[in-house]
Amino acid sequence: MNPSFILAAIMLVFLFISWKYTPATPSFFGYKSRLSVKNDETWVYANKLANKILLFNIIALIVFSLIAPKLFEEETAVIFPLIAFTVLSVLVVPIVEILLRREFDKNGIRKNRL
Repeated sequence: MNPSFILAAIMLVFLFISWKYTPATPSFFGYKSRLSVKNDETWVYANKLANKILLFNIIALIVFSLIAPKLFEEETAVIFPLIAFTVLSVLVVPIVEILLRREFDKNGIRKNRL
């Protein structure tokens, strides 16, 4: 079995756990940053956003795993989806932080939008 599919299955389990059991208040489990733990509202927003991005990453991993064997040689076809998933996973932090800062000020208060 392709290691990418095994990773995708494991990540889907973690995603399910995160959606199902992430507490509504900041705790040991979930997306943590200085801004995300300011209050319950920032915590919930950041965790929902991180989960959505993780779901996108898992879908991308599955798609890359399906198309890589058609585009690359066998060794590269196994490694490429894993590298792509790693890069996308690292990008979760800056994406969530940028969107948190657009939505909340530095004290965790939601910005007024017109």
